[in-house]
Amino acid sequence: MKNKIKLPKLSIFFYVCALLLAIYSIFSFYKSFIYIQSLISYGSLSWSSDWTDIIQYFGVNVLEFLVYMVACIFFGYAIYLLKKPQVEPKQEEIDSIEM
Repeated sequence: MKNKIKLPKLSIFFYVCALLLAIYSIFSFYKSFIYIQSLISYGSLSWSSDWTDIIQYFGVNVLEFLVYMVACIFFGYAIYLLKKPQVEPKQEEIDSIEM
Protein backbone atom coordinates (compact mmCIF):
# COMPACT_ATOMS: atom_id res chain seq x y z
CA MET A 1 0.00 0.00 0.00
CA LYS A 2 2.37 2.64 -1.23
CA ASN A 3 1.01 6.13 -1.55
CA LYS A 4 2.35 8.64 -4.00
CA ILE A 5 3.35 12.02 -2.53
CA LYS A 6 2.96 14.88 -4.96
CA LEU A 7 5.57 17.62 -4.74
CA PRO A 8 4.51 21.18 -5.54
CA LYS A 9 5.59 22.25 -9.01
CA LEU A 10 7.48 25.22 -7.63
CA SER A 11 9.52 22.91 -5.37
CA ILE A 12 10.41 20.76 -8.35
CA PHE A 13 11.45 23.90 -10.24
CA PHE A 14 13.77 24.96 -7.40
CA TYR A 15 15.24 21.46 -7.13
CA VAL A 16 15.94 21.39 -10.87
CA CYS A 17 17.56 24.83 -10.64
CA ALA A 18 19.71 23.58 -7.75
CA LEU A 19 20.79 20.59 -9.81
CA LEU A 20 21.75 22.81 -12.75
CA LEU A 21 23.66 25.13 -10.45
CA ALA A 22 25.51 22.16 -8.97
CA ILE A 23 26.50 20.96 -12.43
CA TYR A 24 27.65 24.45 -13.39
CA SER A 25 29.61 24.77 -10.15
CA ILE A 26 31.51 21.59 -10.92
CA PHE A 27 32.18 22.80 -14.47
CA SER A 28 33.28 26.22 -13.22
CA PHE A 29 35.59 24.64 -10.64
CA TYR A 30 37.17 22.49 -13.34
CA LYS A 31 37.68 25.42 -15.72
CA SER A 32 39.06 27.60 -12.92
CA PHE A 33 41.49 24.87 -11.91
CA ILE A 34 42.69 24.48 -15.50
CA TYR A 35 43.16 28.25 -15.75
CA ILE A 36 45.12 28.42 -12.49
CA GLN A 37 47.27 25.47 -13.58
CA SER A 38 48.08 27.24 -16.85
CA LEU A 39 49.08 30.42 -14.99
CA ILE A 40 51.31 28.38 -12.69
CA SER A 41 52.94 26.57 -15.61
CA TYR A 42 53.68 29.92 -17.33
CA GLY A 43 55.28 31.14 -14.12
CA SER A 44 53.01 34.10 -13.43
CA LEU A 45 51.50 32.45 -10.30
CA SER A 46 52.91 30.30 -7.54
CA TRP A 47 50.99 28.02 -5.17
CA SER A 48 53.06 29.12 -2.19
CA SER A 49 53.21 32.89 -2.65
CA ASP A 50 49.84 33.58 -4.35
CA TRP A 51 47.60 31.14 -2.47
CA THR A 52 45.29 33.94 -1.27
CA ASP A 53 44.70 35.09 -4.85
CA ILE A 54 44.01 31.51 -5.91
CA ILE A 55 41.47 30.99 -3.12
CA GLN A 56 39.85 34.32 -3.96
CA TYR A 57 39.62 33.35 -7.64
CA PHE A 58 37.92 30.06 -6.77
CA GLY A 59 35.63 31.84 -4.32
CA VAL A 60 34.48 34.36 -6.90
CA ASN A 61 33.97 31.81 -9.67
CA VAL A 62 32.58 28.82 -7.78
CA LEU A 63 31.32 29.77 -4.32
CA GLU A 64 28.53 32.08 -5.45
CA PHE A 65 26.88 29.33 -7.48
CA LEU A 66 27.12 26.94 -4.55
CA VAL A 67 25.39 29.54 -2.36
CA TYR A 68 22.64 29.92 -4.98
CA MET A 69 22.31 26.13 -5.10
CA VAL A 70 21.84 25.91 -1.33
CA ALA A 71 19.30 28.75 -1.50
CA CYS A 72 17.32 26.92 -4.20
CA ILE A 73 17.29 23.74 -2.12
CA PHE A 74 16.13 25.73 0.90
CA PHE A 75 13.34 27.47 -1.03
CA GLY A 76 12.19 24.20 -2.59
CA TYR A 77 12.04 22.51 0.79
CA ALA A 78 10.33 25.51 2.41
CA ILE A 79 7.63 25.49 -0.27
CA TYR A 80 7.23 21.75 0.22
CA LEU A 81 6.71 22.28 3.95
CA LEU A 82 4.32 25.20 3.51
CA LYS A 83 2.09 23.34 1.10
CA LYS A 84 0.77 20.25 2.79
CA PRO A 85 1.82 17.18 0.82
CA GLN A 86 -1.15 15.61 -0.88
CA VAL A 87 -1.19 11.87 -0.56
CA GLU A 88 -2.74 10.35 -3.62
CA PRO A 89 -4.07 6.81 -3.18
CA LYS A 90 -3.41 4.22 -5.83
CA GLN A 91 -6.17 3.10 -8.17
CA GLU A 92 -6.28 -0.32 -6.46
CA GLU A 93 -7.13 1.29 -3.12
CA ILE A 94 -9.88 3.36 -4.72
CA ASP A 95 -11.37 0.25 -6.33
CA SER A 96 -11.32 -1.66 -3.03
CA ILE A 97 -13.08 1.22 -1.25
CA GLU A 98 -15.81 1.43 -3.92
CA MET A 99 -16.60 -2.30 -3.77
